[in-house]
Amino acid sequence: MQPTSPNHALQRTRPSRCGCNPRVPRAGSLSLGRSANAETSTSEIVNPMNLNHAPSAKAELLIRRPVATVFNAFVDPAVTTKFWFNKSSGRLENGKTVHWHWDICDQPAEVRVKSLEENKRILIEWGQSDNFTIAEWLFTSRPDDTTWVSITNSGFRGDGDESSIKR
Repeated sequence: MQPTSPNHALQRTRPSRCGCNPRVPRAGSLSLGRSANAETSTSEIVNPMNLNHAPSAKAELLIRRPVATVFNAFVDPAVTTKFWFNKSSGRLENGKTVHWHWDICDQPAEVRVKSLEENKRILIEWGQSDNFTIAEWLFTSRPDDTTWVSITNSGFRGDGDESSIKR
């Protein structure tokens, strides 16, 4: 069901072309927020049509599998290609650069692995040419052998309209 007064800022962060954006994780539900280290409140935004703070996209989900299985699903393309991108040039490893590809919208992404902490954290830069953002996955093991995954994509540039449509 569509809300009666749409969140225009959130709508503009969604791609309009083919429904897939290689810079935004496609797991769970996405929410628009500010970078975690931003100190200014939203009441200080002077013009809602221009961004004073870079937006971030965040998805959080509970996966009913042990943390080692879930972590491996995100670093091993043999698993990841079953639920996210279609092709990968390799497994995620510290300091490695790989390429991911989405067939549905013919979008490749260069992925630079900045940090990989087994079963805890993945930090990458990803994007195209000079338009890279930062994505971070945090994995939290839970007592019932499930895993809480928090994914944040940040570092978007430009004004609100540019951030939503630039590829």
